[in-house]
Amino acid sequence: MKLFCTIPDMRWGSVALTVLLGVAGPVIGGRIGANWEMDMGGVMIREASGADADAIRGIYAPIVEGTCTSFDLLPPSVEEMAGRIETTMLRYPWLVCEEDGVVGYAYGTRFRGRAAYDWVCEVSVYVSSETRGRGIGCGLYTSLLGCLDVLGYHMAYAGITLPNNASVALHESMGFDAVGVFSHAGFKHGRWCDVGWWERVLRKNADTNRSPLRPSEVTDRTAWGEAVALGISLIGG
Repeated sequence: MKLFCTIPDMRWGSVALTVLLGVAGPVIGGRIGANWEMDMGGVMIREASGADADAIRGIYAPIVEGTCTSFDLLPPSVEEMAGRIETTMLRYPWLVCEEDGVVGYAYGTRFRGRAAYDWVCEVSVYVSSETRGRGIGCGLYTSLLGCLDVLGYHMAYAGITLPNNASVALHESMGFDAVGVFSHAGFKHGRWCDVGWWERVLRKNADTNRSPLRPSEVTDRTAWGEAVALGISLIGG
């Protein structure tokens, strides 16, 4: 049996979702503590916590060690990763996708330090090698970008170490536009690496009379839960 439901979206109007009851299971949303979580057929997107540090490090460490995708030269310790998560979440969303454990994560972070940059942010997404190709990156980014919109951010920027055709395709499918390349931006694994930059408008008419809200100030709002729900609906089995 199919259940058709409609979730209002902040930028594009209403988005119709189809849930296969008895196959994928219904979309279930609930607020647990300070977290929204959405679960469909055992796949969940929720806010991260320091307790996820070991699992997140497990996804991130092989990327650090084997690629130039990240400019970290050594993987962070579990304790350092927990600190990154907790510090980031004071100002920005950090979301995880969970299916029998954490299989991917996405987060926002500050783009530059000076105050005039307050309304823009940088975004990143990572998915475990075993679960790529199922739309997890797209689902996490959809939820993340929606949450950043709710917070009041104007622009999202993404830096991609080149070449990385899969990451470029993901970002462009999410509405990011290429804006330029920093040549020889970092040296890793014996070579100079170029970094391409992509951008996407989040909230065209951002309120510049105040700084963007913090996640703790908006997690009880309906729009935050709708953003998370829209992302989970895009993940395949």
